[in-house]
Amino acid sequence: MKKFLSVLLAGLVLCMSLSAFALTPEDFEAAANAQVTSGNVKMTVKAEVTELDKDVLKNLTGMDFTALPSMEIGYDMVLIMDESLKKMQAKVDMTLKTVPAIPLMSQEFGTAWIDFDITNAESPKYRAIVKTPESEKYQVIDYMKLPGGEAMVAQIAKMMEEMTPEKIVEWNEKLNTYLPEIEKEYKDNAEIITLNDAQVKELIGSVLTGMKEVMLPMVNAMVGTSDITVPGVVAVSPIDLQEQMEQSITAVLTALKDVKLFADDGIVVTTTLDKDTKQLQSMDCVVKIDTNLNELVSKVGKAVGMTDADVTDVLKDLPVDKANFKGQLSMSMAFSNLNDETLKVEFPVLTDENSENLTELMMLDVNAVNVYYNGKKVDFKDVQPVIENDRTLVPIRHFCNALGIGDDDIQYDEGVVTIQNGDTKMTLKIDAQDVVIEQDGEIKNVTLDVPATEREGRTLVPLRFISENFGCDVSYEEFTDEVGNVTGSVITIVPVDYHSAG
Repeated sequence: MKKFLSVLLAGLVLCMSLSAFALTPEDFEAAANAQVTSGNVKMTVKAEVTELDKDVLKNLTGMDFTALPSMEIGYDMVLIMDESLKKMQAKVDMTLKTVPAIPLMSQEFGTAWIDFDITNAESPKYRAIVKTPESEKYQVIDYMKLPGGEAMVAQIAKMMEEMTPEKIVEWNEKLNTYLPEIEKEYKDNAEIITLNDAQVKELIGSVLTGMKEVMLPMVNAMVGTSDITVPGVVAVSPIDLQEQMEQSITAVLTALKDVKLFADDGIVVTTTLDKDTKQLQSMDCVVKIDTNLNELVSKVGKAVGMTDADVTDVLKDLPVDKANFKGQLSMSMAFSNLNDETLKVEFPVLTDENSENLTELMMLDVNAVNVYYNGKKVDFKDVQPVIENDRTLVPIRHFCNALGIGDDDIQYDEGVVTIQNGDTKMTLKIDAQDVVIEQDGEIKNVTLDVPATEREGRTLVPLRFISENFGCDVSYEEFTDEVGNVTGSVITIVPVDYHSAG
């Protein structure tokens, strides 16, 4: 079911976007083809179930809903680009509402800033900043430093070379030649398109043909036929991607031929223009699903890769007399300050104290011990951490430096190591498990599970013991291979007073 819905919704969203391209009369067509390089956009996307038997809903989700569920995501954006599309700055405030309310989900997502600039091929920039209500710090991601980041930006640059305003208009015109005739209604400053079940299916089929004849050559022109690479995502060939999408949608459309899926007003797209400026003012799109889930799964299940056993298993929870389903997906956009040259994106001023770099966290080596202190990865230079008897040992000087302890406070004397950190003094002996800790005038003797040791000219000490005795919390997560063997780990160390401040 999930696979079917994702394929279906992908096609519907594409249809929504394409259906607004060929706007008439001339004012609508001009507004649709006009290049917009800056503006404010308020967008709301809402998905809701409007009719479904509650027992069926519980069987499908495992949850006992007190009301039919819905989810609404809101975006409040300011966007600025140059005419070449090679430079973009954006700020987006995001919110989420769910019914019924889901803990930790119905809330403000926070704010994101994007700073993208490839006008200078020698020093491209692609950086994101995120601030959530739960985080005291700004979180920064520099895509140029991620594996594959430079290749990804190079592909984007190639796309931008092709995506001139003239090219975009040309592509839209070609796509429109594959679309069926769509009747449009005009009221005041609004253009309204309404499609029933049969028309929506016809539109999807036409779009599919247009994608094959227009979109694939467009993609090839922008990125070539080489694999598309994105950090953290398996590389994919544009041709393979196109063929997979075409095969999936074709299979679903064939299976849906005799199944009612949409309401009589299955898709309604309303576009309004500002009467004075004749610029886009708003665009609303509503998709209404009206179907029987039992019939849908019976006829479409195999088309989306479900086995006979899968279909039978799902149908057990979908008795035909209780499987009527109605749902609605809506997207509303309001535009203002289009092409306003005074519009600006205000970026936060970042410091070491108010921000943390997530770029390093996204570059974790699953075959090594990754140590982070207060959000920053510890660089151990030449000798890396090791694991002995389930304890992580780290080079003492580089580790203590990361905790803010200077070289003058780390002393060596014939196999004895003394570390002074504020009011706490710790004395260890190489290859011995006895440790002496002096704090606030009190002295205590502690026995280590694993003693300090020497490796390649460096003294290694137990990470957790040192961290916790110098006032830090330690969390640990393992990486494992396919058979469960531990290959690496990520260790996060945070000062206790940092938590207290939160």
